[in-house]
Amino acid sequence: MRLPEKYSTSRSVGNHLRNLISTRVEGVSGDYASLAELGVTTDYKTGRLTLDTEKLDEALSDDFDAVGEIFYSSSDGSRTGVGDQLKDYLDDVTSTLGGPISSRKNGFITRVSDLDERIEREAARVESIRERLTKQYAALEQLINNFQTTGNSLVQSLSNLPSIGG
Repeated sequence: MRLPEKYSTSRSVGNHLRNLISTRVEGVSGDYASLAELGVTTDYKTGRLTLDTEKLDEALSDDFDAVGEIFYSSSDGSRTGVGDQLKDYLDDVTSTLGGPISSRKNGFITRVSDLDERIEREAARVESIRERLTKQYAALEQLINNFQTTGNSLVQSLSNLPSIGG
């Protein structure tokens, strides 16, 4: 399933996490150096993580220390474990100082603010039109009343005229 462009941040996070699973951690001393080698995989269509417990159990039995080295960083800085890599990445992604999630959130806030202003402008425009139409209706009513008064006056005047021929 391909996400639309508007979900590029989500897609980017998913891609990075998939890469984190398959990338070997540099500096691990044993045979196991990636989460994938421990049985962690992702379903590309759903994004779900799965764990092959038999593969993990085998790795733990074969080289317990190497499995641990995948997850934690060395004290001398020669190895950055998956845990720290994930933490660093998520800190960057969720950073309020320009991280993509914060940027998207700020974009949505700006969009909502812009829409609120547009709604206010349109409401003022509709109110102005309503007031104009109300005044026009009142003026038309007055004009009709004037015509009726004039018509009644003409009828009265015509009825007061002497009849011809009779």
